[in-house]
Amino acid sequence: MKRTGGMCVALAFLALSACTLTAPRARVEPPATPGVQRPASTAESVRARGPLRVHPANPRYFTDDGVRAVYLTGSHTWPNLVDMGPGDPPPVFDFNAYLRWMKQYDHNFMRLWTWDNLLWDQTRQPLARNKSVFRVAPLPWARTGPGQALDGKPKFDLRKFDPEYFRRLRSRAEAAGATGIYVAVMLFEGWSKHRMPTHFERIRF
Repeated sequence: MKRTGGMCVALAFLALSACTLTAPRARVEPPATPGVQRPASTAESVRARGPLRVHPANPRYFTDDGVRAVYLTGSHTWPNLVDMGPGDPPPVFDFNAYLRWMKQYDHNFMRLWTWDNLLWDQTRQPLARNKSVFRVAPLPWARTGPGQALDGKPKFDLRKFDPEYFRRLRSRAEAAGATGIYVAVMLFEGWSKHRMPTHFERIRF
């Protein structure tokens, strides 16, 4: 998995270093803090200078140059990296529309959410409105076998990566960066396995 982590970190750096950041609209001006420039407003378009890090003078803020404070705000949705929904394959998520919507509200941050599971079973969620079994694709690993999984398709080979997953990761990180949005790249997820612990009894690698 070292190769995967290195590639994802490189893509995250590419997205951060290439994007033009437009910070969110400030509703209330915070009091000035010595050594900290105020976060950029919507009238200021500032090119990101590299990955975000904690501001040295005020840890409540991030910075990309050690001086300018960067305030992040964004909106989350589950399928912004991998498609998710009923059907096989699941419906394709409209990522460009998602970017336009975020910029409409001056958002400047997203987490490209990955999934570890192939299925998300809404029928087991008592509060879910849509009682469906959602499929998730693509995943980082190739489904080339050998052998057959419980859904009748080839098993995943954890020694091989699926190039389509990483092409999508790169293209969406670059598109977000070009729109002025910082990107957090997830390497693993874990939450879906916690919420649906019997998943691996149904789809075995």
